[in-house]
Amino acid sequence: MEKIVSHIRPSHMDDFIGLFLLKNFYPSAKIEYINFNDPILEEYKNNDKICLIDVGRNYNENLLNLDHHHDPNLECSALLVIKYLDKDFYNNYKDFQVLKYTNHLDLFGPKDLVFNYPLIYNWKRKIITFCDIEKHYKQLTETFLFALSKYADNYDEFIQLFVDLNEDIYQELKPLEKELVHNYNMTLAEAQLYYYNNCTILVSNKTLSPFHYKTMYKFNIDIIIEKARGNEHQTAIFRKNIDKHNFDNLEKFGNIVFKHNSKFLYVIDANLDNLPLQKVFEAIV
Repeated sequence: MEKIVSHIRPSHMDDFIGLFLLKNFYPSAKIEYINFNDPILEEYKNNDKICLIDVGRNYNENLLNLDHHHDPNLECSALLVIKYLDKDFYNNYKDFQVLKYTNHLDLFGPKDLVFNYPLIYNWKRKIITFCDIEKHYKQLTETFLFALSKYADNYDEFIQLFVDLNEDIYQELKPLEKELVHNYNMTLAEAQLYYYNNCTILVSNKTLSPFHYKTMYKFNIDIIIEKARGNEHQTAIFRKNIDKHNFDNLEKFGNIVFKHNSKFLYVIDANLDNLPLQKVFEAIV
C-alpha cells in the first residue's frame, strides 16, 4: 500500500479511526486528503496500491476501496477498515458499544445517536481528529486499542479515556481550536437569516464546519445553505429534520453530487452565488 486517501478535514470518527489504524499497519503509506468528488478518485479506485477510506463510493477490498456512502446497508468506513485488517478482531468487537455507536453516529448522525442512546458530547474528541495522523498514528492506535480493551461496551468511558490518553495531542491543537472558533464566529456574523413558511434558514458564503449541529440547536436553525467545504462552486445544504423537508427537489438547481446516508446533508453542483434562493426555499420547505 503506497497511499491512504480520505476526504478533507474535518474528520469524523469513522474515517479518523480508519486512517490511523491503516497507517499503523502500513507506516510507509502516505496520507492524502481530497474532496469527496475529486475527479482523480476514478483513477484511484482502480489502483490497488491506493486505499480509499470514506471516499470513492465503492466497496471492494481487493482494490482497497473502503467507502460506504453508496450503499446504506454497508457499515461505516472504520468498521470496513477493521474488517479488512483483522476479521477476527472485527467479529470480536463489532457488536460492542464503541464500534456499534461509531457506526450509528456516522450512518445516521449525532442527533439520531443521542436520541436513541443518550451520550456525553466530548469536544476534545472532535479537536483531536484534526491532528497530524502521519505524526501521531502510533500513539493513536495504542491508545485506541487500550481504551477499547477497557471500555469496549461503554462508549462514553471509552471516549473519555481515549481523550485523556491523548491530552498532549489536544494541547498541541489548542491554537487550531482557537482559530476554528474565531473563524466560525466571523462566518456566523456574516451569514444571512431567512424565515420561510415557519422555517428558519441560514445562508452562508463560507462553511460553518465543524459547527453545523451547534448552529442548528443553539440558534434553532432548520436548514443551513452554504458554499461547500472544499469546492466553493458547489452548494451544501443541511437540515435538522430529515422528515420535514424535501431535499430531492434540489435536483432542479443542479446535479446532486453527494447525499449522506442519513439524508442530513446534500451537495449540489451549483454555485450559491447564482442560486435563486426564493425558489430554492419554495422547493425544499
